[in-house]
Amino acid sequence: SLGCNIIGSQAVIGEAHGPPADCTPWQELFPPITDAFRPHVSVLMAGAGEVYDQYVGRRILRVGTPEYAGALRRRLDEARRILQQQDTPLVLTTIPCIAGPEGDTSGLGAIQRDPRRLYWLNQVWVQYAEAHPKDVRLLDISPVLCPGGTARPVIDGQPVRDASGRLTESGAKALWAYLIEQSLRLAQPTASGAR
Repeated sequence: SLGCNIIGSQAVIGEAHGPPADCTPWQELFPPITDAFRPHVSVLMAGAGEVYDQYVGRRILRVGTPEYAGALRRRLDEARRILQQQDTPLVLTTIPCIAGPEGDTSGLGAIQRDPRRLYWLNQVWVQYAEAHPKDVRLLDISPVLCPGGTARPVIDGQPVRDASGRLTESGAKALWAYLIEQSLRLAQPTASGAR
């Protein structure tokens, strides 16, 4: 599986679409969590699933197209409505560089590491945050995972990712600490009273 994504679709590799990921739709997961915890700030972090073209319905949405950008914005709107039920700020994280699986010969790693795809996706996120300045903040997570645009191999002597490219426990802990610190900072009201 290529993992879950915000679009809720199947990734396209070449001309074939991959098997659907075994994911509970986030639209079902988020409401009970926000109701139970009533967060002061919500963080939305998308990942590797977004860098692929997507098979949605009976058509393919290609990275870099207005159609895919529009689909992403609609999903972000939906996530924002769910996560901001308590009128709290939403922190939207950038999509960091991705270290593909070691020894990958399938082409998945090349797609994941394509800097043009990452740049385009992050521009969609930047534009979304700029379009919603009152309640959406953008958080660049590359200082933790990709300083200088290169996947960080270790943090405090421990590997950041495993052989499949997924975060290890030490990588996740480092990212989590950064997310907490930065999200709380970004959620603070500004001098004008807006968040």
